Amino acid sequence: MGEVVGALSEASPLAAVRGYADTLSAGLSVPGRPDVEAQINRLLAAHRTQLQAVLASIPEGNVSPPPFPAPTGVVHTLGFAGSFLPLALLLIGTELIAPLLLWLLTFVALRARVEEDNPEAPDGLPPMAPGRGRGDQRRARR
Repeated sequence: MGEVVGALSEASPLAAVRGYADTLSAGLSVPGRPDVEAQINRLLAAHRTQLQAVLASIPEGNVSPPPFPAPTGVVHTLGFAGSFLPLALLLIGTELIAPLLLWLLTFVALRARVEEDNPEAPDGLPPMAPGRGRGDQRRARR
């Protein structure tokens, strides 16, 4: 565990910014264009001085490592269920209840239309169309 904490302190972003400032101090060479090289190096030098000023204002010392993340798992995740309950209810209503209700209303409306068109049909079922049943086929052969 101590090695991990030591690695975290070495991986501080301050070391990366110091390395970047050192890279900026090296400058840039543009062969055949000394005027462009001078302009770019002036710009890089200005950035380097700003970075060095910011780095000088940050105190050196014990940089506390970031806190270790909380344990993960299903139980920990279910702790957030209350936060997403309104969204879950909306999705359940949209994806489950609305299609079932639409199907049920369509079925009831179609069944009512069939019963209205065929009042003599038993139990609301439409009668078989003429010429489609077995008895009609046998009669046609005779």
